Amino acid sequence: MLTDAEWGQVVTELLHRTGIAPREDLGACRWVAIRHAPDHVHVAAVLVRQDNGRRVHPRHDYVRAREVCRAAEQRFGLTRTAAADRTAVAAATRAEVEKAVRRGAGEPSREWLRRAARVAAVQARDPQAFFARLEALGVRVQVRRGADGRVVGYRVGDPDPAMATDSGGPVWFAGRTLARDLSLPKLQARWASAPGCRLAARSRRTRRTGRR
Repeated sequence: MLTDAEWGQVVTELLHRTGIAPREDLGACRWVAIRHAPDHVHVAAVLVRQDNGRRVHPRHDYVRAREVCRAAEQRFGLTRTAAADRTAVAAATRAEVEKAVRRGAGEPSREWLRRAARVAAVQARDPQAFFARLEALGVRVQVRRGADGRVVGYRVGDPDPAMATDSGGPVWFAGRTLARDLSLPKLQARWASAPGCRLAARSRRTRRTGRR
């Protein structure tokens, strides 16, 4: 647990690094930090400068905020969390969570589809087996092909009618939007480097050598 003074340091650095309220800038945006629980604070800022009324557009503010939090974790001896490398999976949006609750689903479609894709990826060794395994798990799959007919991507959807769009169709998620490591190129690289694939490659080389 941090003291109010320590939280003040973190928030001040946060607003400085994001460009919302740089230090020594008396005309910067107005902001407030609210602490109504022992383990976190809420920060609200008006993204309009108070000296000239111009709108402020913070750039890369999520990344800068992540960096500030990481630095605070190290400085105050807190539990270390993920770096701001943009590889973390995308969490379900508030709308997705509320939709799942409203329609009686146990979890948002995004979360269920991500878990199903990881299970299928472990059980497969090529795109065809991966797609077949997804369908066996009850996932709707659409394959994307290039001009030459080669599979270049895919997207998945929740077949549950309760989670459909207003028009009745599923909400589709491309593999990469579920997680970066679930994009088709990442999966293909993973399958190619799997021990079973290397063993099969060695076996083929052995047979060719024997025929000589």
